[in-house]
Order: sequence, then C-alpha cells, then structure tokens
Amino acid sequence: MTQQEYISLVNQANKASYDYYVLSNPSITDAVFDVFISQIEQCEQQHPEWTLPDSPTQKVGSDLSDNGRRTIAHRTPMRSCQKAKTRDAVLTWLNNTISKIGHDNFQVSIEYKYDGISCSLVYKDGQLISASTRGNGLQGQDITAHAGLISGIPQQLPALIGLKLGRIEIYGEIVCPKANLNKISRLYTDCRTAASSLCNMEVATPDCAMLAFVPWKVDAPCFSANGSHFESMMFAVHSLGFNAECPACFDASYIDGIIEHISLCDDRENRNSIPYPIDGLVIKVDDKPLADSLGSTAHHPHGNIAYKFSPETVITTCTRIEITVGKTGRRTPVAYFNSVTIMGREVSRASLYSEATVAKLGIEEGSIIEVGLSNDITPKVFRVIDNAENHQNNPCVALIPDPESETTDEFEEEVTLHVIPNMVSSESAQLEPAVEENMSPATSTTVPTEEDDEEEPEQTGMVTKLATLFFSVVLIFFLLPISLALAAFGIPVFNNSFINSSIH
Repeated sequence: MTQQEYISLVNQANKASYDYYVLSNPSITDAVFDVFISQIEQCEQQHPEWTLPDSPTQKVGSDLSDNGRRTIAHRTPMRSCQKAKTRDAVLTWLNNTISKIGHDNFQVSIEYKYDGISCSLVYKDGQLISASTRGNGLQGQDITAHAGLISGIPQQLPALIGLKLGRIEIYGEIVCPKANLNKISRLYTDCRTAASSLCNMEVATPDCAMLAFVPWKVDAPCFSANGSHFESMMFAVHSLGFNAECPACFDASYIDGIIEHISLCDDRENRNSIPYPIDGLVIKVDDKPLADSLGSTAHHPHGNIAYKFSPETVITTCTRIEITVGKTGRRTPVAYFNSVTIMGREVSRASLYSEATVAKLGIEEGSIIEVGLSNDITPKVFRVIDNAENHQNNPCVALIPDPESETTDEFEEEVTLHVIPNMVSSESAQLEPAVEENMSPATSTTVPTEEDDEEEPEQTGMVTKLATLFFSVVLIFFLLPISLALAAFGIPVFNNSFINSSIH
C-alpha cells in the first residue's frame, strides 16, 4: 500500500464513521469497516511515520456534530475496545495479558456487549446532574433532557444508610429493546439506529421512553470495593437500582472455563433470549488498578477485549435490487431475495447501504447470496456466492428456497422505489417508477424465454441426426456388400461388357 492509498483509506473510514455515529445512517457494513481498520492498522505498523492524527486507530468514533449543542467533558476518557473475531484471538489476548502481568493469579469478567449508544451518567450526592454520549471519547453531547425519559435511568439514587455518595459516574449503553423497535417508528430498520436517532434529536421526544439504559461500568469512589469491576456492578444493581446482568467472573488460569462460557453465550437460543440487542461479549481484567497498569492506546485500553459474535447465515437468491430515495434525496439500494428464516425471523430484504457496496459485492438479480442478521438484528448480505450467468448448472441452486414461498416485508419504503436491473452510478442512473409493485412471484405471469424458443429447433436437430445414422447403417451393411458382389460376378455394368455391346 502506498502512502496515498493509506490516506485515502483513512478518509473513507472517517467518512463511514461520521455516517454511522453522527448521521445514524451507515454507508458501509460493519464487516467492510472492520476490513478498513485492519488494513489501516497493518499499514501503520509497517510505516509508523505515515500515521495521521485523525486516523481511526488514534481516536474513538465520534458522535459529535457541528449543531451547536452543548458538550460535556468526561472525567475519564471513554475509549473503545480492541476487537476479536475468533475465540483463538481471545486466547491470544489472555495469554499476552498473563505474560504482561507476570502471573495468572487474577480474575477476568465476561459480560454482554450491547449494541446502542454509549452514555455517561454523573450523579452528585445521589442527584443526576448530567448525561452525555461518548462523543469523541474526551467530551460528549449533552443528552440530560433525553435521559429524563429513558427507562432505567433514575433521576435520584436511593439514600444509603451510613454512606455519603458524593460523585458517582455510571457508564453504560442506551439501547432500544427488541420488543420496542416497531412501536417507535417504521422508519427505523434496526435497534441501534433507533437509539442513535432519538438521542441525536435536538429536543427529546416521547419516543425516548421506549429506550433503556444498561450499565457496564461504575466509578463510585464512595464504595469500598470500587477496585473490582464485578463488585462495583453488584453495587450498581443491588444498591443503586440499575437494571443489568452482572458479569461472570473466572480465574485467568481457568482458560477452559472461559472459552466454555463464551461458547454458551454465543449460542443462538441464548442470544435470542436477551431482550436487548447484543453483538458480542466484553472480557475484562476484573481488578481495575491492575487493568489500568496494562496501559492503553488513544483508541482502546489493553485491559479488555470485545469478542464479536459470528452471525447466522443462510443461502438464498436475489430476486431484484431496488433504490429507496429518502426524504433528503439519499439513494439507498435494497436487495430483495427469496424469503428465508434466520434466528426464527422471516427475512426477505436487506439494505445494501450504497452503490459502492453493490459494486464491491458484485450482486445482481439472480445472484446466489449469503444473508444473515448483523448484530442479530439487521438483515445483511454478507457475500455473493455465484452470479446468475454462472449458476444454471450449479448444484447449489437446489438449496434455494421455493421462489413462490410467502414473503414477509421487514419495513416499509420511505418513498417510491425504483427498479434497477443492473446497478449503475448515481450520475447516470435513470429513475423510473416500479411497475406492479404488489405483484407476488406466485401471481406473476410466466413469460416465454429464449430457452423456450430454442426447444423446438433442438428436437428437430435430434430427428435429423437419427435419420442420418439410419441411412449410414443401411449403406454400410446392405448397399456396400451388394455392390461388391455385383462387381465380382461380372455384371455388365461393372465388367465393361455393356460398353462393348453399345459400340458394336
């Protein structure tokens, strides 16, 4: 990778981050963004002198925008997490951590990674005085008014006998419970977008009451066991009245138990039972001073790691690609495919985010595709297995669900949809209204194809071949022996007697 290519990649990643955090409208998938980050990290390791100050590896994704809203400084930075896509990567992190500490006589905690908006709540003597988003990690957007409506955020902490609370800071995630997504608005296609959009509104709306707050870190100097992450979470749940599932704790030496617990949490049925959207687990060194001693980068601390769940995927066929034109004029391609069941949910369409994503995937009408639920919530096309012109004799076609099976729409279009058989650039795309939008595959009329037109000529050609073969057999086995016999026994035509008699 050249330096110019590195700069271009950083700019693309920063734009995608802005679309995700500020606009609440992702322009690329999580998987593509992770690839960008991986390539940027690899390049910066090889050429540290190229590293840009605004590289996504040097900062956390920011939800701050130039809207003039008040910001609140965080007392301690709200950093992101380093990520692990496999359990082997978690083991590598654990072994490296044990090596840095010099022994395995410590505990690690494991808790769910919620998919929402990170938030900091500050209490003074039990009274909520501010709420802010993570922002850029150093300061966040003021959402104190929103917090007054969100479920699970007490405005006043309970009085504790013999304990002067002082300043307490609770870090957590503002999420949209799965059951509330369709109650808020049909405009939101996933829980995270709903939470982000509502928190980004300048004026808090009643819909904020559909959101919930789940704590994942407590900074309570008044609490004697504040040095343990597990103990501080127990304090928040049992004494302060927050709603959270306390993390599981394991000795660092009990590696088999840690991996087994990760496997149990990654189980599909277990993930479905969680009322909030989750996309992984966070594994932390439980002792806070010990974790802090491991240091951090500008992006993440070394004392924890996030394990991302692998999505469940199925194979199906893309039936068409349409463009959704939003109220702001933004064009978003949507892939429609034969209805499939994923994690107990019927899915028949998925956003492709942008025309660049369509080009990168190489998806088109008739493509065999692998689809799943990103973060167990959002329908997503993960890859194209084969394109239409290649899979006519592909045995994978037998795996595709019946195209006449009933489909279930996951969301309503914002405005008119436009059919695009082959994706073109936004500059040259010609928008024409879709025809017969509500016609289902089961009721559509069959149209003769070129293959049907060619069926009769193929049959005629077969008859001709059989006739030729028959006459060849007759010639070889009957006419040729007779001709040889006549020549051998002196028939006039063959022994020149006929010619001689004609001359005389």
